Amino acid sequence: MSFLKARQVLSDTVANLNAAFDVSGGINSSAVAGSTGLPDMAAEKLRRARADREDAHILYLRASDVEREARTDLLGAQSVANRQLEAPRGYSFDAGTVAKPAADDKLTARIMAPVHKAESALKAAVSDKERAAERYSSYDYVPVVEEWLSRFGGHSSFQEVETIKPTVKGDIYAAVLSIRSEIAKLTEEIAQIEAAPTPAEVLRSQAYAEIDNVAEQGALTIHPQSRSGTPLRLSEKMLIRTGNNGAIIGDAGSDIWAWLLRDQLKAKVDQMIADLDLNGAMTVDEQDTATRAIAHKRLELERQEEALIVAAEVSGRPVTRRVDLDPRAFLGIDA
Repeated sequence: MSFLKARQVLSDTVANLNAAFDVSGGINSSAVAGSTGLPDMAAEKLRRARADREDAHILYLRASDVEREARTDLLGAQSVANRQLEAPRGYSFDAGTVAKPAADDKLTARIMAPVHKAESALKAAVSDKERAAERYSSYDYVPVVEEWLSRFGGHSSFQEVETIKPTVKGDIYAAVLSIRSEIAKLTEEIAQIEAAPTPAEVLRSQAYAEIDNVAEQGALTIHPQSRSGTPLRLSEKMLIRTGNNGAIIGDAGSDIWAWLLRDQLKAKVDQMIADLDLNGAMTVDEQDTATRAIAHKRLELERQEEALIVAAEVSGRPVTRRVDLDPRAFLGIDA
């Protein structure tokens, strides 16, 4: 099932956006604290998140530099080792009769030691970079919040909502996963609502109107005083010509057939609709009402999720926020 339209509905109803990744951060401090109308606590929370993201970005860039230098060092060590291994070696004599290459196990080990050291350094650098990248990506939600504010902040005066105090028995992370599972189910429900078929009466009414519109364009008329010799102007209606740009102009009077066969076309529509599986059909208004109700439940769950994440941060066990979080839940506001 495609979730594209469902995600758009969700975006419109809970302002839950999947923004493009923005390295620069995007929104300025005056927008956060001023024109957006954010309460002080929400503005401060966003400033801290943005600063943490920038710090994580700096660490990632440094780790990337170290990894790049480690790769260069390894290539250099490998190049030196290869030259040394390919260099001519001395010979030893066994019983004064057979000349053999000098024993090279220890020599090879000495030559390869810098290579092994460089390989270990690169492995450590790669691990550090991966950890830095993971930490940086844990703030991917920040551009989402900023993009949402850029769209809605200048037109709203946000109100701070009462902070939820979570009461968790057991592991906080397990509680967060449980809530996220419920959120995923609600998102699936929205997708199903968006994919619901249109009721038969609506399809029939729209199809009839479509037929009538085309048929009226193709209707033939005769004026009682016509003396032109072509009272129907049939040739004119069926004319096809080529425009200056080569485009075909005219439809050969195809709409006349819609006028002639109007009743047959409507009968065919009835048959086509009867053959459709319209189980769970919903009108646009019904879809909108159902989606809004589910979106409200989803937002309440996201507020609980955010409260748990904050509690986890206080306890020293940070939980990565979802990139598709609802900015209102993160900021603790109502729009």
